[in-house]
Amino acid sequence: ALGTPVVVVESAGPKEFVENGRNGILIAPDVDEAVREVSSLYYNEEKRKTILTNASRTIQKFVPEEIMGIMANMLTKHGK
Repeated sequence: ALGTPVVVVESAGPKEFVENGRNGILIAPDVDEAVREVSSLYYNEEKRKTILTNASRTIQKFVPEEIMGIMANMLTKHGK
């Protein structure tokens, strides 16, 4: 959302949203790996732009209006 690709430690939360190499980078909890991945994004403009484009698309799934629509559909389907 802010124009910066994410590099996050692979764990339950981030794995729900980040597809490694597609809309962000998942790494082990290792400083050397973090430095490598951040450097890779810094020096590889094409990779950085691709991840940012995909991340922007991913974020649209989580805007409040989208979430509220999904919840309304679920409630309607289940008659509540």
